[in-house]
Amino acid sequence: MFFIHQKIILHIRIVWVELIFFYEISLRNSTLKSGDILITNATSKNGITGHAGLVLDANEILHIQGAGYNPVVDTKARFIHRYKNGWIKVYRPSNTSMGESAANWADKKYRNSGALYGINLDLNRTDLTYCSKIVWQSYFFGVGRKSILNSNKSRLIRPYNLKFEIRNLKFAGNVSN
Repeated sequence: MFFIHQKIILHIRIVWVELIFFYEISLRNSTLKSGDILITNATSKNGITGHAGLVLDANEILHIQGAGYNPVVDTKARFIHRYKNGWIKVYRPSNTSMGESAANWADKKYRNSGALYGINLDLNRTDLTYCSKIVWQSYFFGVGRKSILNSNKSRLIRPYNLKFEIRNLKFAGNVSN
């Protein structure tokens, strides 16, 4: 009986690993969509763990790296390479037009903007920003207040909390390196 129990558990683990592997490979080779939110654990800056970026289109991700940097648009391959030392999770809005609106706002506001990296509590400011603030602002200003669960604009937005800040996001998978 014990042997059969172990065999069943082993079989379940093998199937689980195969499903995870298939899911990650299929997502890596699939198309990202405008408004997808990428969150990685590959960095830790100024005591805030994690990093976030916003997908502008199937191959462009907008993010800001840290102190001394401006917002940058990386290719999907460059972003994955840059954050290869950790996982990258993808969160996708359930409404495609919501994601497109957020991506359009972010592209117009931050591409070549000269905004500087800086942690601050003013979510209205666009001249001084950080990675997860850019994502939050993209949904708040690009889609509207209805897309945000907490519209208090005097606080810090953490990368890992974005999935709790924006309405109707669903986990879309992991991007493998």
